[in-house]
Amino acid sequence: MDWTDPYSLGMATRKIRKFLIEVASLETEISFSGLYIARKIEEFESTTEAMDEFPQTFSSIKRNIASIDREIYLTLDHLEKEALLVEQISLINLKLQMSRPPTASSSLKRLAKSLSYLTSFTTFETKRLFGEESISIERTIINCDRLISTLKTAEEVIRHRETRDNEVFKPSRLKESLVIDLIDKASDEIENSDSLSIETKQLINEYLAEIKTGVQSKAPKWQNIIGSLMIIAAITSGLADAPGAAKTLQTLIQYIVGASVIKPDLPFLSAPTGEDSEGVDFFSGIKT
Repeated sequence: MDWTDPYSLGMATRKIRKFLIEVASLETEISFSGLYIARKIEEFESTTEAMDEFPQTFSSIKRNIASIDREIYLTLDHLEKEALLVEQISLINLKLQMSRPPTASSSLKRLAKSLSYLTSFTTFETKRLFGEESISIERTIINCDRLISTLKTAEEVIRHRETRDNEVFKPSRLKESLVIDLIDKASDEIENSDSLSIETKQLINEYLAEIKTGVQSKAPKWQNIIGSLMIIAAITSGLADAPGAAKTLQTLIQYIVGASVIKPDLPFLSAPTGEDSEGVDFFSGIKT
């Protein structure tokens, strides 16, 4: 995932938010004539298309950001599961696309119903703008604001990761969640050893905790992290009671180096041509 993913969803969310505000401004007309009135909004087609794509795009970004920034992931998870933003947008989209022009009889019924109230628009009607009390356009707009802010942060985090890359070392290719899992595994293996002294366990786990904090920072210094891991791996490899931790740390170092270091392409010699190729055995390169 690159920075264009949260940027694109942020732009789509802004479009949806703007459209929902337009819909809310037409609530009096909608209460009389029905939700079909929303179709006269200029960007109706493009916005409902953005709503169609919203759940899948949101899910993809949430899944990919989990290995990059835990705080952003938790915010997206809250917006989805607690604030029900994805569900609300999907329900609104469904209601909008199902809307049809009112018939003459339905218009008369709506008029009769509206005349039964002293005011032209009541709190009850506002809650049922989309025909269901479970849908809140105001709450959805507010949660769109929260999502836009979160996606902006995600975009900046990913941009920052990409600026740390160079032609040889590309840490953006690393899954930080996997690095954390391996550090935790090594720490558990040290802690579960029956033969190591408490002092030795504490010393090694303090080092691992510092490395873990560095990995979880906004700008990990991977060269320093690799160096520290090599030191801890050397210490644990000399401990007969910590073979599991030593192996786990070696696996971690191999992963970081293997995934982030770009291996240069080996240059190929050009094939001999013309007179240089006469009498040359191409398997040995020796002239005959």
